[in-house]
Amino acid sequence: MFAKADGYPKYLQPLSSQFDSSHHLYDDLSSQYNLNDLKYFQTGLMYFDTSIIKNQTLNDILKIAIKFPISKTNEQGILNLFFQSDDNYTYKELPEYLNNDIIYYFWIIKNKKILITKQLVEQYK
Repeated sequence: MFAKADGYPKYLQPLSSQFDSSHHLYDDLSSQYNLNDLKYFQTGLMYFDTSIIKNQTLNDILKIAIKFPISKTNEQGILNLFFQSDDNYTYKELPEYLNNDIIYYFWIIKNKKILITKQLVEQYK
């Protein structure tokens, strides 16, 4: 699976930032998962081989969401926990460049061509 790290390019916010640390379930969550991870992925743009989806995948993700209903970011934190908890799943960061073009960036960078961006600007119309 390829995706962009949520903290790209500075990697300052750990996975813990995706969850409500004031909730009584937070300590249990942090004892079961590595919430210090700085390279957890964004769920807005993911490329993966569909063979990683098994019959039980949805149920496994739902079990985590039901056990820890303290995500501040909807599915993103939960999906990172799921992929982190199973050795059969590997996440690799989407490469930064394709030739000289940035593959994906959330914001526009002046005078840089970005192939995939959330921002709409004249060069992409």
